[in-house]
Amino acid sequence: MKDRDTADSNWDHFIAKSREKSEWEAGLASEIDHWESLHALQLALTDKLTGRTYRGHTRQ
Repeated sequence: MKDRDTADSNWDHFIAKSREKSEWEAGLASEIDHWESLHALQLALTDKLTGRTYRGHTRQ
C-alpha cells in the first residue's frame, strides 16, 4: 500500500519524508496526550467544585 505522504521513487526523499511524517505524528500524539491530561484535570476540578467524588457520590 502506498502512502501518498511519503511515496517517492528516490530513496533519500522517501526516508526524509518518512522521518518528517513520523515526527509530525509523534508531535500530534504528544499534543493529544496533553489535551487528555487537561481534560482529566478539568473533570477533577469540576468534581471538587461541585462536591462530587470520583464515583459520582455527593459528600455528606
